[in-house]
Amino acid sequence: MFKLKPAYKNYIWGGTRLVGEYGKKPDALPLAESWELSAHEHGQSAISGGAYDGMEFGAYLREHPEAAGLKPGEPFPVLVKLIDAAQPLSVQVHPNDAYAMEHENSKGKTELWYILDAEPGAFLYLGLERAVAREEFLRHMESGSVEKLLRRAYVKPGEAYMVEAGTLHGIGKGIVLAEVQQSSDITYRVYDFGRRGADGNPRPLHLAQALDAADLSAKAVAPQKTSPRKRGVWPIAENRYFSVSGVRVKGSLDIPAKAASFQALLCTQGVIFANGLELSKGETAFLSAGEGCGLRGEGMLLLIAAGA
Repeated sequence: MFKLKPAYKNYIWGGTRLVGEYGKKPDALPLAESWELSAHEHGQSAISGGAYDGMEFGAYLREHPEAAGLKPGEPFPVLVKLIDAAQPLSVQVHPNDAYAMEHENSKGKTELWYILDAEPGAFLYLGLERAVAREEFLRHMESGSVEKLLRRAYVKPGEAYMVEAGTLHGIGKGIVLAEVQQSSDITYRVYDFGRRGADGNPRPLHLAQALDAADLSAKAVAPQKTSPRKRGVWPIAENRYFSVSGVRVKGSLDIPAKAASFQALLCTQGVIFANGLELSKGETAFLSAGEGCGLRGEGMLLLIAAGA
């Protein structure tokens, strides 16, 4: 078991809360995303401490695929982030596996958002208010009026939302969340509020790809039905890509081993010792397949594993 040092992303919509409240130490601000558990080539976390200190997580897995329950050469399936949306993210969509593999040589991207904090009135864009035809959707994308079509979900801390590939979505300003997703970095930007990038030019949109990838039905996205506990473990979400549970620690608690999967622990509140390893708010640890964990302290964790 070891802690991980994240990779940082300084996108223009980020803020300072991951630094001030979650102990992150980027080279520059604003800090938008902290890639806590990542073997993705666009931003790898690194091992912190122990015999493999400083080693990229992906390099470690190539040497020890069994630690994640993988076969040699099999890619790590999950990416875990902390996100600080000081300003709204673009309206976007991620492709499913079939489309992404055909057009991007990549896995698609289904993700789960766990809300850590939200300002009053903060909301997510999640899906469409009504079903639309491709021609109507294209007209709204080209005119910059896609917002008129989108469903708003007003959020509060402790809620979780599953965002299936193909779902039009956006994170509104004033939200800090943890994201558990497929290990993919394919995003098709639909609308970006007229913002310009560091080069002074409008950030590119991906209208043709979005038109093909988006689910244009009016499928509602509701919060996951969960039953948080004052102490213990409760399920938040599970699919074929990943499982996510909440863990509340008061005193001591044991996490049983999973023979076929790694487990990751993301501390979201308090200070917790995991097999003697200290995890403060915002820190993440990796637990090898077949390894259990004894927890003590007071706080909360997200427990992440491979899907069923």
